[in-house]
Amino acid sequence: MRAVNFSARRSFLLPWALQIHGAATLLALTGYGLYCLADEEWRAIASWAHIALGFALAARVVHVIRARRLRRIPA
Repeated sequence: MRAVNFSARRSFLLPWALQIHGAATLLALTGYGLYCLADEEWRAIASWAHIALGFALAARVVHVIRARRLRRIPA
């Protein structure tokens, strides 16, 4: 079996996939914090972080979609 060099074929989706993966990991960690933290102060911090990350991720997706649509419209 021949080894394949994947570094020569870089996908245009790689940066997007890494950003989504990182955001999903942060959301999962804050969600885990909401589930496991017993101290009310830490739970409030994790809750606000979870909400802020969720809104930031949604805003990022909307921003990218709108930017791509605007680039397609001829000037």
